[in-house]
Amino acid sequence: MVVKPEDARTIAVLAQVDAGLGQKELALQEAQHAIDLMPISKDIYDGALVLEGLAQVYTWSGEHDRAIEVLQKLVSMPSYINYARLKFHPLWKPLRGNPKFENIVTSLGPK
Repeated sequence: MVVKPEDARTIAVLAQVDAGLGQKELALQEAQHAIDLMPISKDIYDGALVLEGLAQVYTWSGEHDRAIEVLQKLVSMPSYINYARLKFHPLWKPLRGNPKFENIVTSLGPK
């Protein structure tokens, strides 16, 4: 594996790992750095992936309102965020039951 120290997607994954390890401040710094390297204005696809990483860091760091704010932004653009992913993927389990999160899930659900 080739390590790319300034690759936004790699840094976003590192931020998620650090959030999972309880390194909240480091994870948030890394996630923000990833966004700075790959903003949505530069690349909508990879930028959205990096932004999703930030939402996951917020989720795992207990910053649920901030995670939901990012998810609300993501559902308005092309991204991996969809009904099934939010409803069933274990990454988002900490947000389940939050009315704002459930509203996002419902808005993406079958009509």
